[in-house]
Amino acid sequence: METSWRDRLHGLSPTTKVESESFAGMSLASLRPGNKWFDRCDFSGADLRHATFDQCHFRFCDFRRTDLTGSSIRAATFAGCDFTDANLTNCDLTGSTLTHVNTGTCSGVTIMTGAVLKGVNLNEVVAERVVGWR
Repeated sequence: METSWRDRLHGLSPTTKVESESFAGMSLASLRPGNKWFDRCDFSGADLRHATFDQCHFRFCDFRRTDLTGSSIRAATFAGCDFTDANLTNCDLTGSTLTHVNTGTCSGVTIMTGAVLKGVNLNEVVAERVVGWR
């Protein structure tokens, strides 16, 4: 029997980097992966409602059209991630950092164009070089 991504993420140590994996379109509501590092992962169109990504780190990850409604994303880092048309309604981003990756080109910025930010907790959020930030 194949292990689900939900179970695999729980079994990884916090220092394990999850690289170039696709979670696109997956139903991972209420996921709690713990403090993980995600590099170049595809979450596009995934159902991540009520997930907990506290203290996770994301670099060049794709969150386009992802539903993150009601998720806890406290003290997380997003560098060069794309949130185009993502739903972040009622998310808690307290203490998170949205930033860029210095790639020498404009492609390393975090993109928030069209993201739904209704009811988002932005206390102590640091946002630098974010495109589409309201």
